[in-house]
Amino acid sequence: MEAVTETIRQLYEMIEVEDERVHRLVASATRAHLQRIEQLSGRVSKLEAELSSRVRQIHHLNQTVKELSKQLREARQQTRLAREAHLATALKNSQNSSLPPSTDSRKRTKSLREQSGRKPGGQVGHKGATREMVEKPDHLVIHAPESCSLCGSSLSGAEVKGSERRQVHDLPPQKIEVIEHLAQTKVCVRCGMKNKAKFPSGINAPVQYGKGIRSVVAYLLGYQLLPYERCAETMKDLFNSHLSAGTLATIFKECARDLTEPLLLIKEGLRKSWEWMKLTCELIRSRSGFTSQQRTS
Repeated sequence: MEAVTETIRQLYEMIEVEDERVHRLVASATRAHLQRIEQLSGRVSKLEAELSSRVRQIHHLNQTVKELSKQLREARQQTRLAREAHLATALKNSQNSSLPPSTDSRKRTKSLREQSGRKPGGQVGHKGATREMVEKPDHLVIHAPESCSLCGSSLSGAEVKGSERRQVHDLPPQKIEVIEHLAQTKVCVRCGMKNKAKFPSGINAPVQYGKGIRSVVAYLLGYQLLPYERCAETMKDLFNSHLSAGTLATIFKECARDLTEPLLLIKEGLRKSWEWMKLTCELIRSRSGFTSQQRTS
């Protein structure tokens, strides 16, 4: 009986020790979780503060954009009114306003160029610039008489005795050509690896404009100096291509970026050629001086 009592007492002690250890573990884990929660709470508060700051910045930028858009509209309206007022003033004369005739701009009624004594038109001996026929035209249209102009008989089986050539130089109908690129994926029959083809260089977006449109846009904007609105109108009228002013600006910037490296190469070539020219001139000058000294001696 005493042995059983001792065993029970030992078991109670073991249970108390184990219970105390479990309580310590639970308390330690609770403290760690509380610390982690505090850290996350601080981070969340910081992120909320940053988000609130970004929202205020976006709101401020939106207000700035609205103000600038309003100022731009007012400036455009003022420019239009000033242009109209200038044209109205420039077109006024004594016939359509109360201005006196003395303010009218005088028109030149007689040519100031002296007479040369030559007849107008092409001069004798002047080589003309007549368009010549090409040997291989792009298209050939045959016009055959259907019936005899005298008796009315059919000429469908008659022999051709001669032909007269006339050529028309014209532009073909302009149409945007859409080229679709398909990158196929094939599975290797040996190892089961999926292999996908790569798109050609420069084809980066699902839908984009090719080199032809980009070159025409760069020519109209960079060489012909058309405004963006007129360039967009020209592309629409000639090629039925609807390009916005923003798209034109992007294309023009990309073309300028693509020309950066060739421009640097050209500048480097010019610099080297200039240095070579200077060296050649100095060498010629030194040799000429040496030769003159020999002649003097």
